[in-house]
Amino acid sequence: MRALSLGLVVLAASAQASQFVILDITYNHSGQGSEPSHKHVQPPYPGGVAPPSNWLSPVDYAHGKAHFRLEVMTKPSNVVVNYETCFVQPTGYGCMGAYGFTKVGVYEWEKSLPNMWQYTAIDWAKNAVQNEIAMVVKDANYNKIETNDPSLYPMQLRYTITILSPGSTYVPPAADAGVKPDAGLPVDAGQPTPDAGHAHDAGSTFDAGAPLPDAGAPFDAGVVAPVEDDAGSMPIEQQPPVTPPPTMTTGPGPDAGVPAAPMDEPAGGCSTAGAASALWLAAVWLRRRRPR
Repeated sequence: MRALSLGLVVLAASAQASQFVILDITYNHSGQGSEPSHKHVQPPYPGGVAPPSNWLSPVDYAHGKAHFRLEVMTKPSNVVVNYETCFVQPTGYGCMGAYGFTKVGVYEWEKSLPNMWQYTAIDWAKNAVQNEIAMVVKDANYNKIETNDPSLYPMQLRYTITILSPGSTYVPPAADAGVKPDAGLPVDAGQPTPDAGHAHDAGSTFDAGAPLPDAGAPFDAGVVAPVEDDAGSMPIEQQPPVTPPPTMTTGPGPDAGVPAAPMDEPAGGCSTAGAASALWLAAVWLRRRRPR
């Protein structure tokens, strides 16, 4: 089991060491300066990893190859341009054969490092790009273009160099760098989610902040609430009129909601005032007839 684990570690290390990006730069080759044809880039190199201090050991990159990717974003004309790359050390330099193009686009090619011009001028037991990497613009005859020629300059370029060990195959970087497009978040994570559980009209907006009727509020007996028509009763205008009972006297105003009734009158509505008067007259008459 331990041997298997060590084997996997060795394989992983080998896979990681099979290639590395040494430069990934976007720039404007303006044709200005003392060397219009050259673009000089010094370490640390943008977009790349730190180059090994020895290109022969422990990995023999010196006998490997370089993969180039050139994206030409703008170019003033269709005149042929040959694009060359050089590795520079304090004691010497070497250059790889130029690649020609005429228009905007993406170009990729590979070159064997042992086939580069002045290969032996570089000390491969050291950092092969210790001083700089130079990109050189040449014409169709491979002559450096040292004048500010408007048919050639400026050019907007993105240039990537990947170094591969012997026998390895170039593996392009993942477009998304291993990150999911939505980073694991719902598509509408920043938007309010409509409540599908409401039965409101889909064409109208429900105001969740509006006060709702309080079903628990006490009923105010002093306020007359409108009465809805009872579908099973006779309309008010068709009901027979109610005849109020006869009254002899008037009292205080009727209590709201209580039927009016004569003061001191029985609920039946009958009067006793006539009988009381007759008894009183009879008593007076009998008193007068008594002997004195």
